[in-house]
Amino acid sequence: WRSARRCNPLNRRRPTAAALACRPSSSVTSRVARAAAQAAVEPPKVLKNSMPLANALAISVVTGVVNILVTLVAIALVDRIGRRPILMTGSIGMALSLGTMALAFSQATAGASGPELTGAWGPIALVAATLFVVFFGASWGPLVWVLLGEIFPNSIRARALGVAAAAQWI
Repeated sequence: WRSARRCNPLNRRRPTAAALACRPSSSVTSRVARAAAQAAVEPPKVLKNSMPLANALAISVVTGVVNILVTLVAIALVDRIGRRPILMTGSIGMALSLGTMALAFSQATAGASGPELTGAWGPIALVAATLFVVFFGASWGPLVWVLLGEIFPNSIRARALGVAAAAQWI
């Protein structure tokens, strides 16, 4: 880590601090995206009681394809639009979709086999979860790796990216 301080003209730990600030937030959103996708494969009781289970595989496939497509869009646009606008749009979209899911799940009613989302709340929660995956896949999913590759000096980039990737799994 001495070389990181030597490479920085202000002798501050900005690259390390930036990586530590970026990576855990992406790790959390990545886990939320995985949980949303997992909910499509194995819906929790509240969703299982509000939609047919036969649609779970189709929903999972659609979510995966959407995630891949928006990731390709993000890769194509990152140098044209810039990192900050993409990350800000993704953050706002993820916050709004999570707020919509929270509102939908707050409307759950107690049923015979557990909580149920009645009326339009089941599909609303499902669309919000898919929108979360869209906003994450188009912003924080791929762009964090771009940012991590740019914030470290060349002399320590390999080791620093190794630490950042290891932090992903913690």
